[in-house]
Amino acid sequence: TEFSEHDSDDDDEDDSTTETSNKMTRTERAYFSVVTNELMKILRDSTLPHYHITAAAVAIRVLRILGPQAVQAPAELRELFTGIMQRIYHQDTPSNTRESLLDHIITIISVVDRMIHENMDALVKLVKDFA
Repeated sequence: TEFSEHDSDDDDEDDSTTETSNKMTRTERAYFSVVTNELMKILRDSTLPHYHITAAAVAIRVLRILGPQAVQAPAELRELFTGIMQRIYHQDTPSNTRESLLDHIITIISVVDRMIHENMDALVKLVKDFA
């Protein structure tokens, strides 16, 4: 019986660890915020066109690492989505950059699909504002 009780305690610990690991810590959220804001500054800067694709790609890579946890940082996701959309619709953006950025928008949507349903009206309005 001692052995079986010990096993069930381990199972409880595993469950709590899994639940805790699904939440972003304050530090993780702060890092995500800083990284997102700085990368979007690069993306919005018209004097840095050679870095636009790289900045967006790095932001998407960070988003993929966070995965579904990213929905816990809606302001940062909005910043990322808005920054990429602004660059897509900027008149000086070359077509190959636009295509790459559209792929990134698709990635954002696939990573945070659960949150998108809750914010569909806001996303439609955002896209309409840029069109």
